[in-house]
Amino acid sequence: SSINPLQKIINQAEEIKNPGDSVVLSLNSSLQSLAYSLLKDKKGSIVCMNPKTGRILAMVSAPSFTEEDIQNNWEALTSSDNKDGNLLNRATQGLYPPGSTFKLLMALEYIREHPADWQSFSYTCKGEYVDPENSSYVVHCYNGEVHGKVDLESAIADSCNSAFAKLGTEIDPIRLKALAESFYYNQKIDIGLSANAGQFTLAENADVWDKMQTAIGQGATLCTPLQNLCMVSAIANGGNLVYPSLLSSVQNANGTTVKEFPYGESHSLLSQGESDALKQFMRKVVTEGTASALETDAYKVCGKTGSAQVKVGSDLKTNAWFVGFAPMEDPEIAISVIVEEGETGGKTAAPIARKVLDQYFHKEG
Repeated sequence: SSINPLQKIINQAEEIKNPGDSVVLSLNSSLQSLAYSLLKDKKGSIVCMNPKTGRILAMVSAPSFTEEDIQNNWEALTSSDNKDGNLLNRATQGLYPPGSTFKLLMALEYIREHPADWQSFSYTCKGEYVDPENSSYVVHCYNGEVHGKVDLESAIADSCNSAFAKLGTEIDPIRLKALAESFYYNQKIDIGLSANAGQFTLAENADVWDKMQTAIGQGATLCTPLQNLCMVSAIANGGNLVYPSLLSSVQNANGTTVKEFPYGESHSLLSQGESDALKQFMRKVVTEGTASALETDAYKVCGKTGSAQVKVGSDLKTNAWFVGFAPMEDPEIAISVIVEEGETGGKTAAPIARKVLDQYFHKEG
């Protein structure tokens, strides 16, 4: 069943092979099955890729479906009463507010607008940021936590909403939109599967409230799990995104490779210096911040959690995010995890990422 959402891509590849040949996907079967088990009874997605090659190592969307479901339960799966979205490949089609994972792009925009002095960014967090012009515009830190004096690095590590809300009122919305679009907002990432484009709509003349909300990954901003994975892959890989791909090779009946699929194109999304700075911030998230579930002596993880609020009917629910990569010095695997209604990223998504990375590094030496 683990291949189902990927059947379409295999069918396309079938056209370029001879009878008796088999298409080999880039998926790591042990990671793929572990990812399924970690999302059992949950709604969400886990996607992993090798940042150096762009090869997708795992791609899971839950709840899923099997061939038997398609044959026996098609009516139920496609019924308007089914709110589970079994047939939706959340990895490429699911649109979610990025929440605090978007702070990585906010920090990058701040660095670009203050190349000489971003290190001296300073904000004193009192648990909330109130717009000086309009006191009804208030952004709170999670649970009203007071972070005290933060710089850019500790604002990321502690995921300080107040600092980023303030920062969001200061940066250039036109530049921010161009930056977001360079990270695949408002465009589809095409790996041969049905996909939706993330959405970024902040306008030049946006209201201060929209700027504050956008800065913490809320408001109208939406992204897919694969898109968020591409963001951290580029940071992992010295600023270069190797475009993701699922097809690895075609082998004939006796196992000889008859065709290798090339790696995706490389796109420079940020400079080596910028990626080094963000890597350092993401390392602090694990060693001193919200992703402590990933602190281990076995390998060094860099990451970012997110807890994004969404309206479900009249209720506010929180989706849990973790995005990151390891090992820090020479990253081999990048990961994006989202759990719908999973409370916080640190509590729910980070421990799932930990299990995936533990398995990967155990298996790969």
